[in-house]
Amino acid sequence: MTRRLAAGTDDSGGGWRMGRARWTLAIVGGAMAVSLSLAVGACRSRVVQQPGIYDAANEADCLPSVRLTDQHGRVLDLAVLKGKVVLADFIYTSCPGPCEVMTAQLARVARHLDGALGSKVEIVSITLDPEHDGPVQMLNFAKTHDAERKGWLFLSGAPKAVETVMAAFKVERRREPNGMIDHVIEFFLVGPDGRELRQYSPQQAAPKAVAQDVLRFAAR
Repeated sequence: MTRRLAAGTDDSGGGWRMGRARWTLAIVGGAMAVSLSLAVGACRSRVVQQPGIYDAANEADCLPSVRLTDQHGRVLDLAVLKGKVVLADFIYTSCPGPCEVMTAQLARVARHLDGALGSKVEIVSITLDPEHDGPVQMLNFAKTHDAERKGWLFLSGAPKAVETVMAAFKVERRREPNGMIDHVIEFFLVGPDGRELRQYSPQQAAPKAVAQDVLRFAAR
């Protein structure tokens, strides 16, 4: 099941406007305006910790034993990430804008994580388009968007494997008639046991606040 989420604002003051079947990106008076389609998980609780930071209500194991491939061609069983705190999102490399904006937000979060990234925290970006994204495409995307760093995995794999992981997060991928894929405009924080702890709205949650929240869980 997918749902639509009303828009908020990002921490830089740029407005995010959500549309059903297309997106546009423009610079208006120095502010970035984005319109894009999205899909988000159906199990968000409405307990707001800070703007754009929500307690999760998803009880599923979000790190199942599923084999995916990272941006360097290494096969990874997602379950081996248990024991760390994992910050996850879903993107695709041919996305003409929204995924780039989300990755830029995550890169800002990563800078605030300092030495915890890779040791206590993993960032995981999983493709929504496994038919076209492989290690080469994911590595190029990571390098282009300041995201090729220790502790940040860009994962692709067989479509069924990707869909299994998405189902654990209570999201699904859906392709529009024009070939575009609906976006999952959400970051997910998963605990060491694989259970979801938080959901973050990249439109509303400040990167520093997200990083501080992640580090609190990593320190437990």
